[in-house]
Amino acid sequence: KKIISSFYGALIIILPFAGMIAGVFLYGVSAGLAFKIAAYLFFIELVIIWVQGIYLSALKDYKRIVRSFTIAILTSMAISYLLFTLTEINLTTIALIGMDVGFAIFVGMTMYHFEQVFPRDEENSYFSFLRYFQKLPSVFLSGIFLYASVYVHNLIYWFFSGNHLLVADRFRLMPFYDLPVFYAYLTVVPSLVMFVVIVETDFYEKFLSFYKNIIDGGTFNSIQIAKKEMQNVLFLRIGFVVEVQLVFTALSIALGLIYLPRIGFSMEQLDLFIFLCLGYFFYIIAFIVIHALMYFDDRKGVL
Repeated sequence: KKIISSFYGALIIILPFAGMIAGVFLYGVSAGLAFKIAAYLFFIELVIIWVQGIYLSALKDYKRIVRSFTIAILTSMAISYLLFTLTEINLTTIALIGMDVGFAIFVGMTMYHFEQVFPRDEENSYFSFLRYFQKLPSVFLSGIFLYASVYVHNLIYWFFSGNHLLVADRFRLMPFYDLPVFYAYLTVVPSLVMFVVIVETDFYEKFLSFYKNIIDGGTFNSIQIAKKEMQNVLFLRIGFVVEVQLVFTALSIALGLIYLPRIGFSMEQLDLFIFLCLGYFFYIIAFIVIHALMYFDDRKGVL
């Protein structure tokens, strides 16, 4: 009953900080007011969607989630096209406005989905989830470390490399490194999709059956059978995802060596691309294993 309240409580805490940070950052950007407003709304929507994503994984209604994303993307493209053909607004601002409208639709549809599925909390315990930071600090730390590992290398190059670029007096980037990172990260997208669609669906059913046998007083034999089925599905699905990712990584490296030089990659960038592909391969394995351990509340194993 406190799920929906925790969602709103998280937004109440996060959005003011996110809004202030975005406001201070965009204030110093050398761009027009329309761009700043569109960028500000885009950032706020991304924060909301990031929080919503945590709760969406609990619903398991993937068809509805995909439908919402599809409607949002098509709307965003339509709005951008209309603004491009009917107005003379800056192209970057048009793209941001289109995404703002599309993401706003997704946020609204997801909010409506939450209100339909999650029970209302009559007590409105918006901040009761905060006690779990003290009760389960390892979960918070594991999340911080896991997702920081995806971005920290970019931050090092953006802030400590002498070759970074500064766009509009605020945006830091380093194309020499950012492009290999972008293409290397694309190589693990199939595993991220397969993990959600295959592992969390098939495994979740067996996991639920196992714990129902324990909670509902199943026999020792039925519990052992359910446990064995759960373990078999988990190992089979994780093994399958790792095998597919290994093939996809090897194929991506081979194709990258052939086609990336044609779009301007230097030999140094190709070397970075290969190392990053291998790094993201091991990252996705750690990502899958950590999430599997969280199902069994193995907080020490996760850290």
